[in-house]
Amino acid sequence: PNSEDPERESLSDVVLRGRLERKLRDFNPSMPDEAIEDAISELLGYNSTRLLKNNKNFHENLTNGIQVEYKVDGEPRGDFVDVIDFENPENNDFLVCNQVTINVGDNPERRPDIIVFINGLPLGVLEMKNPTDPNATIGKAYKQVTDRYVNDIPDLFHYNELIGVLDMSNARLGCLSAGWEWFSPWRYIDEEKDVTQELPAFEVLIRGVFEPRRLLDLIRHFVLFSGEDGKLSKKLAAYHQFYAVNNAVENSKAVVPNPDHNRIGVVWRTQGSGKSLSRVFYANKVRQVKDMENPTLVFLTDRNDLDEQLFQTFKQHGLPAEWADDDDRVQLRERLNREAGGIIFSTI
Repeated sequence: PNSEDPERESLSDVVLRGRLERKLRDFNPSMPDEAIEDAISELLGYNSTRLLKNNKNFHENLTNGIQVEYKVDGEPRGDFVDVIDFENPENNDFLVCNQVTINVGDNPERRPDIIVFINGLPLGVLEMKNPTDPNATIGKAYKQVTDRYVNDIPDLFHYNELIGVLDMSNARLGCLSAGWEWFSPWRYIDEEKDVTQELPAFEVLIRGVFEPRRLLDLIRHFVLFSGEDGKLSKKLAAYHQFYAVNNAVENSKAVVPNPDHNRIGVVWRTQGSGKSLSRVFYANKVRQVKDMENPTLVFLTDRNDLDEQLFQTFKQHGLPAEWADDDDRVQLRERLNREAGGIIFSTI
């Protein structure tokens, strides 16, 4: 789609409404027209002056579905409209476009190098630089996206989940509100591990991140928001967190129901590698796995300061954490006296 394409009525349109509507109807065949229209209005109506607040609201709609209400035989009924088929990636509409012209209000026109649409929603932005030009660095690509594009075409970033900056030999991935130091390479493609090191960095990032199943997994389980309103921040897992957490989740599914095994595995990490966030990503995903039937998670640490840090990290990212007092086995037993669910912290 571009400025001449009938899929967009205006240069200010950043959502491909026709594709979006078709997929919403495909995914929600029992929903009446009014529910689908309400869902589309919700997706097109992010109007807070705080960009990250809009982005958080969109992410929740994208991953949880959009809550709607309609009448059946005169009685009100509440339900959720699914926006993406996460379980069956092939059912979604993937579209990659280059040089899409966007013009918002009186701001100058901008043309992001590549926009990745899923079901008509612009979820990914890639900015590329010429590797033969020493002045065209991926650092400048980062500034171009996070300063120029965010300021001049902010509507595009209501829907943004991933931002990539790359040339032939360098490539980094990040998200809105992340500083340059948090944009990181994607160094591994799981099913191509034997040849990953032979590929240029940009190809590893594109094939590693934007394979449909991996991309939807990243969006659904590995994006976190913390804080409120003006203090909001957004985080995206790095490749080592993504793979470690997914291995831990798969091992959990295999080992937990089996009484003959009692060890899921060990994850070894260096200082500063995001160990606390990896635990949050793990808890966030394993609680949503149907096979795990809403597990209760207990986190044990050997230092009070580490216990406090981890507990606060979970709370900041919206996970329902609670404490069992230090050295109080009775209280821990009381906390564990439940059918399912819950995240409990204590010390050894």
